[in-house]
Amino acid sequence: MNLIYLIIYGNIIWKESGRRIEVPTFLFIMISDELKKKIEEVVESKGFELFSIEWKGSERKGVLIVKIDSTAGITVSDCEEVSKALSIFLDMEDPFPFPYNLEVSSPGIERPLRNVKDFERFKGKSVIIFSEGDTFKGIILDVVENMIYLKIKNQIKAINFDKIKKANLLAPWEEL
Repeated sequence: MNLIYLIIYGNIIWKESGRRIEVPTFLFIMISDELKKKIEEVVESKGFELFSIEWKGSERKGVLIVKIDSTAGITVSDCEEVSKALSIFLDMEDPFPFPYNLEVSSPGIERPLRNVKDFERFKGKSVIIFSEGDTFKGIILDVVENMIYLKIKNQIKAINFDKIKKANLLAPWEEL
């Protein structure tokens, strides 16, 4: 399995013992589609959906963050079960040539809404939507084709999904 490394060298240069040393100022680690697919298979084998995979850190100290989802929600036990399965898989495949930690979690209480299906799933929930310079906080009333209908105070606002830049659920204690 391959990871893609992109190293961009910056202007951090110093001389040590008469040698010029150039240090990379940025290291970007991208996980291959092959590895993502295999991780997704492990997650699905446990009855969950892969929400996202993210790498944070560097080659010296990194964290592989795997977020899982389910229509029934995610518990700590679910994360533990998937973490154990992924640990076994990753130990066998050994895709990273450096030390890392594995973190398995849910998308969180303020999870992003990434597609129309997410809006349909969370009808009745509070949301914040960023759309072409406007920000809306309201309750998802309905989804019809590509239109998201929000209740904002005592009004109904229709927002075309294609105009949404970003949307997240709001925590229950957040004010609308």
